[in-house]
Amino acid sequence: MLTLCVEASTQRVSNQIKDDGFFRVDQVDWLNIHHKADQPVNENLWWQSNTIYLYDSKLPSRLTELNRLTGNNMGYSKRVYMESNGNRMGLDFLYGVRYFLGNDEKNGKDDSDGYAGYGFSRIDDIDGVHIWKNKYDSGLGFTYDKCISETEFGKLSRLEREQALLQAMVIPDDQIESSGYDNVLTAKDIQTDITDVGYEITATEGCTVEGNTIHAEQDKAVVVITVEPVVNSQMVVSFDNLRRYKKGKEKGNFYLSCGNYKQVGAASNTKNNQTISDIVDYDLNMGYYEYYSGNLRIHFSRSGDYTFDRLYVSAMSVDNYDTYASERNDCAYDVSKYDSSQVTGTVRAKKDGFLFISIPVYDNWEIYIDGAKADKITDANIAFMAAPITKGEHTVVLKYDYTNRLMALTITGIGILLALLLCII
Repeated sequence: MLTLCVEASTQRVSNQIKDDGFFRVDQVDWLNIHHKADQPVNENLWWQSNTIYLYDSKLPSRLTELNRLTGNNMGYSKRVYMESNGNRMGLDFLYGVRYFLGNDEKNGKDDSDGYAGYGFSRIDDIDGVHIWKNKYDSGLGFTYDKCISETEFGKLSRLEREQALLQAMVIPDDQIESSGYDNVLTAKDIQTDITDVGYEITATEGCTVEGNTIHAEQDKAVVVITVEPVVNSQMVVSFDNLRRYKKGKEKGNFYLSCGNYKQVGAASNTKNNQTISDIVDYDLNMGYYEYYSGNLRIHFSRSGDYTFDRLYVSAMSVDNYDTYASERNDCAYDVSKYDSSQVTGTVRAKKDGFLFISIPVYDNWEIYIDGAKADKITDANIAFMAAPITKGEHTVVLKYDYTNRLMALTITGIGILLALLLCII
C-alpha cells in the first residue's frame, strides 16, 4: 500500500532528470497517504532526492528563523518541516532550486504548472511529469563581495530581505565585529524595488469587514479584493499581526489562503505542542505576472474575529532579481562530484569576499579551499555556512566529519547500558 501511494509522488522522477551536476528540486503537490492527513508524507526519505521539500525534526532552528524573517510561511508548519519556498524567486535561487516538478499527467494532477516561478521554463516530460528549469542556477553556493550584519538585515521588511540575500551575505554581528571585514553594508545600501499595489474590498462571503477586523460568521469565509494592475512582477498578499479571536479570547488555529485562476498561496496557524505558535505575519505568494488586474479570494478556514495591523499587496519587480541573480550566477560554485560525505568543485571569485554554501549549519561539515581548511563562518544568511575567499579561481572541497556523530552515539550507547545496569542492580 505504501509503495503504491509513494509511486504517485512527482518526486519519483527527480532522480531521472539528465543532469550530472548538483541540483535541487521543488514541487507543490506533496503526497498524503490518508485523505485526512494535515501534513505530507516524507517523500524525500523514500526517493532520496535533493529537494528543498523536507520533513525532518532535526532541521536546525536557524532555518526556521530564516523562513520567518523572509515571510516564507511554507517554511514552517505543523511539526518541523518545509513544504517549499512558496515559489518565491529570490528564495528559490538562494536554495539552489534548478528544477520544478509540475503537472503529473500520469496521475491526473493538472494544476501544478502555474506555480513554476519566474525564470522557469518547461524543458522535458518524464513519466508524465512536466519538468521546468530555472534560468538562474546557484547550485550549492556562490560568492559575495559584500556582507551585512543581522541587525541591519533585520531593519528591512520581510520581502526586502529576500532581495537583500542576493546582494550581500548576512553575517552575525559578533562575527563581523571580530573579523574586520570590508564592504559591510547597512540596510539603506540594499537596492529594493518593492511597491504597494492598490486594492479594494469588493465582496464578502460569510463575513463582514469593519476597519482592521474581519468578522467571519461561518467557517470558510471569504473576502474578495480587486487589485490594481501588476506588471512584470511577483505579487504577494500580506497580513501583519493577524490574530483570530472567539468570544474575546485569542484562539489561533486557522488556515489562511489567497488564490486566483493561477495559484493559491497558503499558510496555517496551529497552536499545540508540536508547532511554532507565535506566527502572526503572513506573506502569500501569488506568483509572477507579466500583467495582472483582477480579483483575489482570501479564505479564512474557521469562524471568529480576525484582527490585523495591516493587509497589503506588494509587487516585487523582477528587474532587481535579474540584476543580482545574474551576478551571483556568474560566480556559482561548480560541483564536479559529490556524495553524502564529500563535495568537490571549483569557484571563481571576481573579488575578495565570501563563499556561501547552502548547506544548513552543522558542526560536522568543513570547508577546504585549495587544500587548506578555511575559517568557517557559521549562520551565514541566518542558517547556512560560508568562508572568506580571495579573488580568483579556487578548488573547493566540502567534507563531512563523522567523528563527532560517532562519539555522540558511543556516549549515548554507554549511557543506555549504564541505565540498564542500574535497573538490573
